[in-house]
Amino acid sequence: NDVSIAPSLLVIELLLIITLPDSILMAGNVMINNNSITNNEVAIDTSFAANTTISGNLVTNNVCDGIALSGPATISNNTINNNGDGIQINAGTQVITSNTIRDNNIGVSISFGDITMNNNTLSCNIFNDLLNWMTAGPLINAQSNMWDHSTPTQGCTNSGEDICDQGAGGGISYTGSSRASIYCP
Repeated sequence: NDVSIAPSLLVIELLLIITLPDSILMAGNVMINNNSITNNEVAIDTSFAANTTISGNLVTNNVCDGIALSGPATISNNTINNNGDGIQINAGTQVITSNTIRDNNIGVSISFGDITMNNNTLSCNIFNDLLNWMTAGPLINAQSNMWDHSTPTQGCTNSGEDICDQGAGGGISYTGSSRASIYCP
């Protein structure tokens, strides 16, 4: 276990976190790398973070959100599964790359932000792989991801569609999509 604290940077690495009453709640510049975070309400909440990097973690079996994002963050190379929302985005500039986001109620839920999510696997999430709630905002860049279908299905019936776009913002770009190696019909 290794937790290092500097005046403006918090680094959490190789930490096994199981059954905490609350989530990891961060402030300042934060790096969360190579951890297993399970059985919480919300595993990671960046509401008070200036800049966050979350990489190489297993985030699983959390009741509400695996990762809740409000501050700017880079999320890469994580396995995020069996949570309420795999990733809940409420604000900020988010770069989400090369993650496996499976078997959550909703894979990624977006309320607001400037979102780039590329080269992720989003599959077998119960209601939707990607849910857009943004009422205004820029185009969501969801290009070159792997989904349950080679051309992502769209709809909002909560029956496993790849994309539900309920927002009135800039829409979703999903060019370069392909089918995930493990997918659900």
